[in-house]
Amino acid sequence: MKFKFYLIFIASLLVSALFGQKSQISNNLKYNSVPAEYEYCKINVNGKSILPSGRYVSPVGDFVRITRAPFGLSVNDAETKAVVLHNSAISLIDLTQSKLTAQRFPEFNNSGIDVLHGASFIGTAFGSDKLVSYCTKIPRI
Repeated sequence: MKFKFYLIFIASLLVSALFGQKSQISNNLKYNSVPAEYEYCKINVNGKSILPSGRYVSPVGDFVRITRAPFGLSVNDAETKAVVLHNSAISLIDLTQSKLTAQRFPEFNNSGIDVLHGASFIGTAFGSDKLVSYCTKIPRI
């Protein structure tokens, strides 16, 4: 009984190998990929940087390094101040200086002014007076 099973199994393998449809794999397949597909993420302040997504980015104009992961930005109408929102921090950028400067609240050692009061912010806009920035606040859970 086992012999018949093995004989039928081997015969079916031979038939499928001889008469089965063979797939042809083309080496000319085209697919979309990111520009830096085979490069690691890196920051180059003097030229082209590579984002974690594989895209290239180069600074244009003046720039200032701030806390990671900014997700909200507001510039006042006079273009003298900018507010950048981060998770658990706010950066205030002075746009009037020839070399941009940024202040972080709270500072990295948690000293200085506590503007968060136990919350994170998800949006910001400057008022008509061009000096006060209003931020939407979500409580931490």
